[in-house]
Amino acid sequence: MDGKTEPYIYIGKGNTVEYEGEKLITVTMELENDVLASLCTEFTKRV
Repeated sequence: MDGKTEPYIYIGKGNTVEYEGEKLITVTMELENDVLASLCTEFTKRV
């Protein structure tokens, strides 16, 4: 997290649990591994 615009942040592999919608799709995924606490803190700051 260096303050630059990032296209995405890879947080590991995930499996689709469910999805809904057509043009705007909401996807619920279950990650195979826990997200690092430091990333959770950074995500919370950005939202």
